[in-house]
Amino acid sequence: MESIALKPFLISLSVTDRCDLSCPHCFMEAKLRSEDLPFSEMERILRNLAVFNSQAMLIITGGEPLLREDIDSIVALASDLGFITVLGTSGRFLTLEKAEILKVNGLKGISVSVDSVNPNFHDNFRGSPGLWKRAIEALKIAKAVGIETQMNVTLTDQNADQLEDFVKLGLDLGVKAVNFFFIVCTGRAAKSFIKVNTYGDLLKRLQEISLKESRIFVRARCAPHLYRFFPEKKLTVGGGMKGCPAGRHYVRIDSFGNVYPCPYLPISVGSIRNTPFKEIWESSPVLEQLRKNTYGGKCGLCRYRQLCGGCRARAFSTFGDIMAEDPLCDYEPQGKEDILVLEEKERTSFKLEWTKEAKERMESIPLFIRGIVISIVEQKAREEGIRKITPDFLKRIRRSFNEENS
Repeated sequence: MESIALKPFLISLSVTDRCDLSCPHCFMEAKLRSEDLPFSEMERILRNLAVFNSQAMLIITGGEPLLREDIDSIVALASDLGFITVLGTSGRFLTLEKAEILKVNGLKGISVSVDSVNPNFHDNFRGSPGLWKRAIEALKIAKAVGIETQMNVTLTDQNADQLEDFVKLGLDLGVKAVNFFFIVCTGRAAKSFIKVNTYGDLLKRLQEISLKESRIFVRARCAPHLYRFFPEKKLTVGGGMKGCPAGRHYVRIDSFGNVYPCPYLPISVGSIRNTPFKEIWESSPVLEQLRKNTYGGKCGLCRYRQLCGGCRARAFSTFGDIMAEDPLCDYEPQGKEDILVLEEKERTSFKLEWTKEAKERMESIPLFIRGIVISIVEQKAREEGIRKITPDFLKRIRRSFNEENS
């Protein structure tokens, strides 16, 4: 069965509901006072996940994850278990000392939310004076200690004219990527922050920027409709990661161990504290339904339904049906159109000499991050003057990957 063959490449793990902010778009209505699970329970959750897929990218989030006093231990355990461990934060509580400790404990990346190039807009949007300055400082601090950085942008009608400015800011800060998020109406976000026509225009502009910009990754999130423009540019689809990844390549675990298809789809499919994650992933009727690509409304008529499929969380938020049409899409199919399928192609390359066995080892790495892993390995090889990459070299890199600067 397809559901058994699939594994989540991205796992979002909320380690706390606590947060000092009151952002109007928060999908979980985070609050300042809330009781966290003890470390022993977080350890059970992480080990449960690792049994099924310890090579996933683990996004540690909240609430505000840096409010947990044991966040260093959580990061260390996740890294020791083999996860590519990253963290999402507002940036307020990231000090140089904290960043150095997180780095030593194996943290590979930090994403910080920046919702405008205008400090006042960002601070007002998130309800905290001075937060923009702290966010920028956090990105600089993480970069300084050798942690890869990303800038996360929540797009609205009010900041839609700042796309190029965001990219320039990201370049100035040396971030690896600028991720543009399109809000899903759940939690506090009871209304959309963006109009349908604005959404369509932004997707076209984002694609143009991402194709031209080679110095930084420019990505749209919660916007599967981006694939609609691929045929116009004669682009291939990389690594099978087309469409909405909810329940297929992506899953969320909340701060009490409940499993959801994605952060924005408020339908629990089980508790990882009561049931092995593997069983939930392979047996959930909801997850199985999400993997069938049988959509209703105009999504079911659209020629791009195999490539895009729309956002399932938006469909549920509007119609109460996870397989209904996505209300934010501006494309109108003319009857039931023939399905358009694009060629899939891996977007990775090997520049140094690799043995056949070493290349085969790369097959176990998820496609969506395989290129990054290859780049890291080849960078290490060049630093050591190694011209041929072998399985033994990969083993050594793997052992030292979580011990850098320790």
